[in-house]
Amino acid sequence: MLFLKAVLCASIVAGYSLIRRDSQVGAADLNYYRKDGLNVSVRIGSDDVSMAADFLSKETWVAEDHSGQKDMEGEFKAGDKTGKKVSNTFGMGDEFKLDDFEMGYLPDEQEGHLGLGYGSTLLEKLKESGKIKKKAFSFYYNIANEFSFFTSNVHSRGQLVLGGTDKAQYHTELQTLPVTNKDTVNEKGYCVDLKDVKVSVINTDYPLYDENQPKTLCFNPMSNATLMPFRGSNADIVNITSSSLFCGGCKHHSLRSGNDGTFKFDFGQSRTLDIRMSQFTIQGNALSVRMSFNMLKESPDDNIYFGADAMKSLYTVFDHEDLSVAWASANYSSSSNIQAF
Repeated sequence: MLFLKAVLCASIVAGYSLIRRDSQVGAADLNYYRKDGLNVSVRIGSDDVSMAADFLSKETWVAEDHSGQKDMEGEFKAGDKTGKKVSNTFGMGDEFKLDDFEMGYLPDEQEGHLGLGYGSTLLEKLKESGKIKKKAFSFYYNIANEFSFFTSNVHSRGQLVLGGTDKAQYHTELQTLPVTNKDTVNEKGYCVDLKDVKVSVINTDYPLYDENQPKTLCFNPMSNATLMPFRGSNADIVNITSSSLFCGGCKHHSLRSGNDGTFKFDFGQSRTLDIRMSQFTIQGNALSVRMSFNMLKESPDDNIYFGADAMKSLYTVFDHEDLSVAWASANYSSSSNIQAF
């Protein structure tokens, strides 16, 4: 049976991050955090993919206009300098219980940097400043500068780069996917051809696309960024996506995409987790990030930590000039066998 794990994490204390209770061999923990306590991380493991984010700090949560939804600060009693650190892993049909949460600590020394939809400027500065030891893992949309008499948009094509850079320590191969700018009914934005991409689930490969549908994955890197799918040895696939992303005919047994850029993770009949990442906007030297989460439940008796009324949007800025504001870490197991495509 296809199995998907996810982790939700919250902390407003700088320096804290996620430590898994059931730590996996051959897994990677990738963490973004700020000195105000923001944590955003992605985990790639031999049998799980998960992410974490701060949803208690009032400095990072901003209510959506006309949402009419409950204020998370008031619900969870989060203050300026205190808060709760919660985490849990759960799979299809599992219950999400408050008493399963625990706290972990992230040491000051960083092993690497996770690049997210931006050029290598921040990565190079972090390494040169000694904030990180290695450029451990990165995926960037490197835009090719081209001039056209027919359009003012000089960003017409480029490459999406994924994988590791130190083969002695990291077992991922450096790979690139050519991308082209398209504007058709079925293909709009910067698109990656998926016709040769296959997903491995429990040693069984199947195409990422439907034969009767378009075979491209499209996004707009100038206004949004995308975390592309990753493949582990027997890992399920997870997309964490921007609002401009669409994948014609993409299919996954436990992952459904919506027209608004939301991906829904089904954990049994009455448990659906919506994860939406949108408005990745580059303004000058700053990368603005807006995210929202929503756990839906059919019955008030369901053992779920938060419901539809707790959905909020997350907005923050990673300043690419001030290294004290934002940095990242990537910790890999030397026995990992992770592939990115």
